[in-house]
Amino acid sequence: MSTHRDQCQIFLVIDAADGSNDRLLAALSASRIASVLIRTNKSSTKPLEIFSQLVRTAQDQGVAALIENDPALASKLRADGVHLTAAPDLLELYRNARATLGATAIVGLDCGGSRHLAMEAGEAGADYIAFSKTRVTLPQPSDEDLAIDPAPELSTTELVQWWSEIFEVPCVALDADSEAEQVQYIEAGADFLGTAIPAGQSPHAVADLLRSTADRLARTMTRS
Repeated sequence: MSTHRDQCQIFLVIDAADGSNDRLLAALSASRIASVLIRTNKSSTKPLEIFSQLVRTAQDQGVAALIENDPALASKLRADGVHLTAAPDLLELYRNARATLGATAIVGLDCGGSRHLAMEAGEAGADYIAFSKTRVTLPQPSDEDLAIDPAPELSTTELVQWWSEIFEVPCVALDADSEAEQVQYIEAGADFLGTAIPAGQSPHAVADLLRSTADRLARTMTRS
């Protein structure tokens, strides 16, 4: 899951739901993908089997497979790592994931809209930082002198631009609600563009979505 600052790549997000392996195969055939984040879907009839199949499908194509929030499952399935979603105890979750998976696994952290959390995660050794529209309320230290000074909220685009200009740790931009917002994330300097595949979408529709996203990414990078 490597990148260069002049190249933004697709970070695919897919639910482990019935039919998702066909959707993943369609996505992989339509566009180059850097990594696949596999999320839990409560409606799935055979979740473990589907997770296993999705990991194998991604890895067979040379694509990193990440499991959401479950280091033990990632280890069991020999996935490439985990993606930890935004939470006040994210750093503790990171340490637990690293202890479970070891130094060579990918452990990426969604820091929501928190600059403070992103900086701490980067210093802790996260393999990538993700920004999303999730807002995280961090616990305040008991010592007033150490209290976290709340910074004004920034948009995901502003956070991506701030991060990409200062830090070397790769940045993933999640939760784009429109094509225009995807372009903003790319232009802001995201290393990876989060691209979610809705559960239930047909493989044909998935392929169209990925081709459109890849084309938009290429055109935006050419202009930048």
